[in-house]
Amino acid sequence: MWQRFAARHGLTYKGSSISPRLEGHYQQRPLVMETFTTTRFSRHSGGSRRTTLYHIRIAVPVDNQAGCTLRWRKGKLESTPAPVAQDILEMTDLGQRLEAAAPDTFVLAESVLLLERQGVIAEEAELQFLVDLVCDTADAVEVLNAWQQPGGPAR
Repeated sequence: MWQRFAARHGLTYKGSSISPRLEGHYQQRPLVMETFTTTRFSRHSGGSRRTTLYHIRIAVPVDNQAGCTLRWRKGKLESTPAPVAQDILEMTDLGQRLEAAAPDTFVLAESVLLLERQGVIAEEAELQFLVDLVCDTADAVEVLNAWQQPGGPAR
């Protein structure tokens, strides 16, 4: 699935079937998408158990000249300055899409937007949904930044 997705969107496929990594430009935006694992150990009466958890990470650069931050936390999009999150939610359907994606991490800090989520991605449509969510959010931040610049486009 990862190789098909990479080929369909002109991305470079690296890594392995267990730990794929895609790089390149998606919707004219640089993108890095990879999977990684973490291991948890738990103790119980019969001994200990080791559990491997799979995660996906998607990162895109954002022209964030205004220096705003975004964070999806407890089902709410927060930002600094505060009106940025409200503006993004009013002009897009990103709030509903973030709820559906249920990311563990969704953060814009400085000039990188990062999504991380636990779980195995089994369907190409789900992968497409997550990548589009990250890229569409980056686009929304850049549009808002342009509106806030002196001489920028009118809303």
